[in-house]
This record gives sequence, C-alpha cells and structure tokens, in this order.
Amino acid sequence: MSNENRRERGRMDFQPLHNVMKQIDSFFHQSRNRFKTVVNAHEIPATVKETERGYEITAQLAGYSREQIRMQVIGNQLHITALKNNTSTSDDNKLKKVITLPFLISEKDVRASHKDGLLKVLIPKKKIGKDQFEME
Repeated sequence: MSNENRRERGRMDFQPLHNVMKQIDSFFHQSRNRFKTVVNAHEIPATVKETERGYEITAQLAGYSREQIRMQVIGNQLHITALKNNTSTSDDNKLKKVITLPFLISEKDVRASHKDGLLKVLIPKKKIGKDQFEME
C-alpha cells in the first residue's frame, strides 16, 4: 500500500459535520429573529429625550383613545399600557412600554397629553433636597 493511500484512509470527511453546524446556526438565527418579532410586536414605539428641565417621552399610539391608555409610576419607571379594548387585559390585547429613568419619579409631577395619536409625557428632573448636594 502506498503512502498516499494510507493518508487518504486516515483522512476524515468533515463535510457532514460542517452541514450540521450550518443547520444549527441557521436554526438559532431564525429563532432569534422570531423572538425579536414577537417581543417587539407588543411594544409601544417611544422616544425619550432629556432636556435641561426633565425628560420628554413621546409614544406612538395611533388608533388608541385616551380611555385605552394606562400609565403607572413604579419607583424610577414609567409603565405605559395601551389596551385594544377596555374590557380585556390579556397580553395579546395590549401594547406595553417601560421607561426607566435615573431617579425616583414623583407621580404628582408627571404631565401627559394625548393628541393626534401621540402620547407626550413630561417628567421633571428631581430637585436636589436639603440632605443632598451637588459635587463640583
């Protein structure tokens, strides 16, 4: 037997393994895309803009009336929910958005308006109290 024949017999064909790896990569890539589509399908499109005085949040809620929109402050988060109809609260029937700010939100200071499909929320920055001070 020649040396060349011995090398051919000892060489493994990795093409089937390569094909399996490509299929696994494709599976995870497609799953990630489906997951992102499902998660984003129930999220309210919104922008957050910081100004000198506070934060301006604009949420796109075309087709939703004022009665279908709910807002709740929990600590440093603003939770916005839009219900497709007022009677059902199932996850398939609502859109959500949670906006986290770097300070506790005072519910009494939050101002909101809904016009032409846009929800605008103004949250003033927290004022520094007696027991807090700014660094230079």
